[in-house]
Amino acid sequence: MDMTANIKQNLIRFLGGVAGVRPSIWMMALAPFMILFESGSGYTVMSIRPFLALYGLFYYLEYATGQHKPYITKMHFYIIAYLAAITLTTLFIPTYNNSYFSTLFIGVIFFLLLSQCLRRQEIALLANSYVAVTTCISVLLFIQHQSYQGFDGRRTISFMGSQGQDPNFLAAIMLMPIVILAYRTLMHKRLAWRLCYGALFLFNTAALVYLGSRSAVMLLGIACAILGVWYLLQNKVPIKTLFIVGAVLIAAAAVGLIILPTELKTRFFGYNYMADTGNQDRLSVWIACIKMFTHAPFIGVGLGGVLVNSLRFGARRTMLAHNTYLEVLASGGLLSFVPFIMMCTHLLRRCLKMAYLPLCAMLFTGFASAFFINAQDVPFFGRTLFFVFFIVEYLEHHKEEGVRLEDVLL
Repeated sequence: MDMTANIKQNLIRFLGGVAGVRPSIWMMALAPFMILFESGSGYTVMSIRPFLALYGLFYYLEYATGQHKPYITKMHFYIIAYLAAITLTTLFIPTYNNSYFSTLFIGVIFFLLLSQCLRRQEIALLANSYVAVTTCISVLLFIQHQSYQGFDGRRTISFMGSQGQDPNFLAAIMLMPIVILAYRTLMHKRLAWRLCYGALFLFNTAALVYLGSRSAVMLLGIACAILGVWYLLQNKVPIKTLFIVGAVLIAAAAVGLIILPTELKTRFFGYNYMADTGNQDRLSVWIACIKMFTHAPFIGVGLGGVLVNSLRFGARRTMLAHNTYLEVLASGGLLSFVPFIMMCTHLLRRCLKMAYLPLCAMLFTGFASAFFINAQDVPFFGRTLFFVFFIVEYLEHHKEEGVRLEDVLL
């Protein structure tokens, strides 16, 4: 009996947290590292399934031992509405490529995540995890960049000779952590740390450029501009300082252009966007998605149906929508699209109401990149949402204590 009681006591102590972080959150912090070992072409549910399963187990054990008490917000109702909508669609229209089960699995995990109120050190661990994964991607990218001869092969990373990652997915994964680094560079009180974060920001930004994703580079520029405007308004920076910073940025951009490889200069500046057959294919499938929506506006053509029906509705070839919003609209109709959009915009409205522009910049990277890739059942999109949600909830719950955004993110 004493042994049983001792085991139970040690289990409760373990579930209470290692370094103040509960095991379930450790699983979510470790899961993103699987991108470094992914053998497919994207950051899929399959690659992190063991971590998600362990998250579910630890979540239950933590709940059973009183380590956290679940609570419900409006976000939960939007998730339930979205999952109910795709379930109803699936009852009447066949799904393809296990799309329903992948989306349902992610939705359930997302629902559980939003039921937890994170501690400050747990939010910090997640932020550091995202930054560390992005930096590892950048290191691998530069190392493997020296080994590949073809430009397309160098725009990715691969593990043990496997198929390389999709550059657009890699770029989307890297965006939010780079914004976190930009925030820390601006806001940290110690000069040494600001220089360190600044160096990491420049290194990861250079890697993002080397991926050759024009959209990602543009989105990062807009996100950093939002962050910069917020910083200027908050700190009332003198005009002289603005000129100095502007001159440094212009000089850095000039040096970057000089050392930029020729193939990247051609891709970014000497490139006819609409002459690219890949972009023509995307445009044609976007038009096909709109036709699918008008064909079945209420419940759509079925999850995964865009890939199957794209040729039938006028696309140049069989392909995914490469646009999260059009994919959800065409495959699930208004029944799925409305709660999906409400789930996304609810959090953005809360950030704007609380005047947390840095969080808006982070959300922007997720929402905007979803215009160019399919992200509705890809973990990084949910990662952006729940990470910002955790921060907003923490700040609201500790408002009376005077906790500020920098207290959480630095």
